[in-house]
Amino acid sequence: MKFENIGTGCITSSSLLEGRRRLDGAVLNASSSTDAHPATEARLDGSGWCSTQQGADIFMPYLEVEFATSVLFTAVVTEGFSESLTPFFLQRFQVEISREDGHFLYIATPTNSSKLKPAIFPLEQERITSTASYEAPLPVAVIGQRIRINPYQWNNNNFACTKLEVFGCPLQECKEETQLGVGNQTVVTVNGSKIEHDDLFNFDDNANSYCLPTNVERPLTITISFPSSVLITEVGIHGIPAAPFVRNQFVRSFSISYALGGTFVNYTRDNGMGTFTVSDAIRHFFGLWPPISTNMLKVTINSWQSRPCLNLLMLGCGSNNVVVHRIDPSAPTAGLVVGPVVTETTTETAFVSTTVTVTKTVESPVSTTFSPTPTSKPHPTVKPTQSSSTICSSDDDDDNVPIYVSIAIVVAGVIVTMIIVVAGVIFCRRRYRRQHLEAKSSDPLISRSYGSINRPTSVGVDNDLYGQPALQITKPRGEDPHAMYDKPPPRGKDNPTYGVLRSGEHSTSGAYSYPTQ
Repeated sequence: MKFENIGTGCITSSSLLEGRRRLDGAVLNASSSTDAHPATEARLDGSGWCSTQQGADIFMPYLEVEFATSVLFTAVVTEGFSESLTPFFLQRFQVEISREDGHFLYIATPTNSSKLKPAIFPLEQERITSTASYEAPLPVAVIGQRIRINPYQWNNNNFACTKLEVFGCPLQECKEETQLGVGNQTVVTVNGSKIEHDDLFNFDDNANSYCLPTNVERPLTITISFPSSVLITEVGIHGIPAAPFVRNQFVRSFSISYALGGTFVNYTRDNGMGTFTVSDAIRHFFGLWPPISTNMLKVTINSWQSRPCLNLLMLGCGSNNVVVHRIDPSAPTAGLVVGPVVTETTTETAFVSTTVTVTKTVESPVSTTFSPTPTSKPHPTVKPTQSSSTICSSDDDDDNVPIYVSIAIVVAGVIVTMIIVVAGVIFCRRRYRRQHLEAKSSDPLISRSYGSINRPTSVGVDNDLYGQPALQITKPRGEDPHAMYDKPPPRGKDNPTYGVLRSGEHSTSGAYSYPTQ
């Protein structure tokens, strides 16, 4: 793996989807997926995941990883990819955590007002700008069973696409891992008979392998008794590889059981299987999730190639070196620990709902809590409108506005602006037209030719506000009332229909006259 021990909160933060200690039972889901890029291809060694443009998924797609057991999450890694020379990657994203109850909580960061708001990654820069891997350590390690990546912004307008890796550790881990079983205090028996176990626990490449006898009663069982309780976190196995005149000799499958309360319990891995299988004689490693805490371990050989030859590796620590991450029942119900604490089970509260505290029995423990919201988000194939999953403890926190609400506000503002502009244009056009008509009506020639708005029934001169004569024109007598708008009416003495306005002639009443011919 090119990524190692990312994030804080674990003694050893391991890759959960790839590598030696991956969780084989991890299930990848998504709000929606394209046929070419389903959620199951979201691992770093896959082709990548892409959302679709359906329903609410246009604004709120998500990629989710569900584990069979609770883990302590410490970091995520996103990585883009290219297809047909087109890059696809997330520029910004958010992270949510859920426990077994299905309620999700945003990973949060404090604001200047000491309130918490959903953290938007990357925290240290504006956005991701390429398909290169981006490591995102969580501000605080959190216990959970499901982790969700919510794309917040991406480079392609059509699809939100990414690859994903998750880092964390089991709820029990060792301060320092060592090889277990080495030494004379460990007792090893094969089908009840004690054996010397130096070759069995020698895991060097060139070491001699221990070959179990095949002439004894089946199944073949190796029982390992430790002098005290130990925590086993990983097992490894290899056999005798093929060589000139030598065939492959190795164990094909085996199962593990451990002593608990005086009886043996079959160990079931996180993927629900209790059998470990290998296909060749080279080294194979299996992380134990959850780790096994016991003082006696039993390895049952189910099948082998040629002969049951093996070298066995057990990694772990004694009980005095175990670090336990646990939910603290004494933590207040309204709070979230957002950083490390200086003493065990000390919490800093600033959040909402049920609290989960992760404590470590080391000198500087890291405590982590998270609180689910009252309502959970649905998980359909194509994501419908989701219920709110806010992490704010008060109603006046304006920093937690979903993106689709912001888009709706912007669209509404654009529509209102367009309405105001159109109304202003209509008003200005009407005002301009009215002023234009008034200007025409004040010109005697234009008024005489085209008629007036009020169309008075007599012609006369009245004084206006400035003492000047104001001419009022009647509609032409004997003409079609609509014809005067098509062409100017004839004037002069040759037209008997109209009178001739002679300059300087006034009637006794002070008005112009229309002499007849």
